[in-house]
Amino acid sequence: MTWRKNIIQTCRGAAKAAFPRVYQFLSSYRFLQHCKKRYGKFQEQLRPLLYGESPPTVLSGPFQGLPYLDEIGFCGPIFPKWIGSYEDELHPFLEKLLQSPPSVIVDVGAAEGYYAVLLAARLPSSVVHAFDIDPFAKRALARLARLNHVSNLRINSLCTFAELEKLLGPAKDTGLLFCDIEGGEIFLVDPVKCPALRHARIVVELHETKDSPGEGTRNLLQSRFQDSHEIDYVPHAPKSMSRYLEVTRNALSPTDLSTALNEVRGASRGYLIMHPR
Repeated sequence: MTWRKNIIQTCRGAAKAAFPRVYQFLSSYRFLQHCKKRYGKFQEQLRPLLYGESPPTVLSGPFQGLPYLDEIGFCGPIFPKWIGSYEDELHPFLEKLLQSPPSVIVDVGAAEGYYAVLLAARLPSSVVHAFDIDPFAKRALARLARLNHVSNLRINSLCTFAELEKLLGPAKDTGLLFCDIEGGEIFLVDPVKCPALRHARIVVELHETKDSPGEGTRNLLQSRFQDSHEIDYVPHAPKSMSRYLEVTRNALSPTDLSTALNEVRGASRGYLIMHPR
């Protein structure tokens, strides 16, 4: 079996190098089908219990009342975003952010736009630049932007150091970087390669990877920004069942609610919130 795996990996690597866009599209499509199979049936059961015949909106949190997509979540389950429980560890930061809006927000790994679009809707004076290399994510971003009637959102593909410097450099301490790129943060969130990061507010989700096991990512990023930023580490926390039973008006059984609140964190290891000194 080992030689077969080696051949498959070699072929995949060659295909990715020769046809990167085709490879990305097929990989994204395959993952979308996986999400449909994993979440589709439960989502069909959950939706009428939460919304009846009405279109979905976020039910709680900083984005409460804003329209949301009515489709299969392909970057993870969509239920926490409907309920408003998604990454609620960041809600205190987001509430403060809404009171002190940045001039520029760069969201790298924007997926279908939970942060990019909904922050654009809440902060019409801010310009939001959303980056994602997934073609299905970019289409969903555009759909969510239309639902929320935002005009201050720019949708992009690959984010480079040059792009970050161009967008965050002029903003200085009024710029914000949101970053969730599944381990790629150890390469992108680097103030040596992008000096503008020394002056920006940064929220980065940490991931354990083969190249950065355990707390390696957290320790690496803290060492890069310890001289320029005040750094808070925010771990994942259990969801409050009583709170979200109230939010959902007891429409779900405790078992179904527990399933709906599960964000499938995988390799995520919490967040760093960094404010320039």
